[in-house]
Amino acid sequence: CSTSLPVLFVVRYPGNALALSGAQLFSIALLSFGWYAVDSFNLYGAVDVQGLRVAIADPLIVSGVLYTGLVTTGFAVGCENFALAKVSASELSVLFSTQPFFAAAFSAFLLGESLSSNGAIGGALIISACLIGQIPRSFMEKTKRFGRRLFGKTD
Repeated sequence: CSTSLPVLFVVRYPGNALALSGAQLFSIALLSFGWYAVDSFNLYGAVDVQGLRVAIADPLIVSGVLYTGLVTTGFAVGCENFALAKVSASELSVLFSTQPFFAAAFSAFLLGESLSSNGAIGGALIISACLIGQIPRSFMEKTKRFGRRLFGKTD
């Protein structure tokens, strides 16, 4: 849902990537504050206003939250939505379907986390499927005709 709704919006209303980005970031902010309220209520029996005051007073926490919100979320969502208008649906499906593979690969490479053999096989299958999906239909038809001639099958 998080990837299909922006795709539908950008396809239906090209050129409104900025409005879509704003709507997505607003909903992310609302959900984040809602999560904080529910989580603090579950932990303390009420919304932790004192903890929020302490966090706002600490420049390190404020800078971390601003960086996470503006750079890693806001900038990424904005770039993604502007790119949605420029990329074909098949290319977009390749990009979105490789996200889990690249997340696992980067965490293994940068953080030293281990990648199980099942994860590696799954990643190889994802990349293979994406590459096969990008093979032009004309090439597929040629190989199909070649296979029929090779094995003596006719329609």
